[in-house]
Amino acid sequence: MGPFRPPDLGPIETSQLLLVGIVLVTLVLSSPLVHGVTLTEAGPPTTVGDGNATVSNVDVDTDSVHVSPGRFGTAVSYVRMPDATVDVTQVDGAPRLVYRFEIPALEIDHDATKVLSSRGATTVRLGDVAVLPERLAVDRYDARVTVRVQSYTVDRVVYNESVTVEVRE
Repeated sequence: MGPFRPPDLGPIETSQLLLVGIVLVTLVLSSPLVHGVTLTEAGPPTTVGDGNATVSNVDVDTDSVHVSPGRFGTAVSYVRMPDATVDVTQVDGAPRLVYRFEIPALEIDHDATKVLSSRGATTVRLGDVAVLPERLAVDRYDARVTVRVQSYTVDRVVYNESVTVEVRE
């Protein structure tokens, strides 16, 4: 017997062996066998935790809030709610913004949240809320709009506004 001689490999076999090698190296690097190596970047937090945020401005176009009929022959009306744009100057930890819109006479209490991970302008969107037209007994409704910074350690109102919601036909 002579020395070991590897078989002659064609381009397909070479590429297959290379692919298997890359997969094996990736599996070893991403396993618990190699500490301190991560192949993914940590993204922004997706759940609320401890923390706080400093807010310099909150903008909600309260003049645009109204109730209007649905389109395309739907048998419902919709409360059209604007976005809240919040200027965040500092974030520590993983607090969230809570944007809440309440119309007590219509039993509407709608909110949206957004976990904060960085400073700058951020937008929180509320979807429209359906209301049966027969529930609309008057032309205007009193509402309350609030925006809060909330975490396990903080719950602070940064915007609190009374609003009149007009019913349009």
